[in-house]
Amino acid sequence: MLAEARPDIAAEWHPDNALAPETVRAGSARRVRWRCSVCATEWEAIVSNRTYLGSGCPVCTARKHAEVKPGSSLLDRAPWAATEFDIEANGMHPAQVRGTSTMLAWWECFDCGYRWQAQVANRVKRRGICPKCAARSQVGRRKRPRG
Repeated sequence: MLAEARPDIAAEWHPDNALAPETVRAGSARRVRWRCSVCATEWEAIVSNRTYLGSGCPVCTARKHAEVKPGSSLLDRAPWAATEFDIEANGMHPAQVRGTSTMLAWWECFDCGYRWQAQVANRVKRRGICPKCAARSQVGRRKRPRG
């Protein structure tokens, strides 16, 4: 049975399944629900695919394949932006994000504490600053007349 043969996989058995991991064979072709023990993602998969083919959480698998190469992280490419990357809100460290990522991330201004969202690549490429600070620096300025 799955619980005896693979307790690590049985630990991710979703409680809403009609059967228990103690009653299902490790090689079963039955499709059941799982809950990831790392990120709590819920998904469906065939029992034997988990036990014999090594399939696992789709979210954690995607994260493993998206590993950042040395020198290409946000921390490496734009340390000035990495200081404003909101680690808690984004659920990751700037060393775990590519500097060219199109991920919509949360930022917190180092100067005024304002929080906003912007794509990582846009912040790096445009050397973007906090929208609130940018608006403040434009107050009172007039465009120079051409000519």
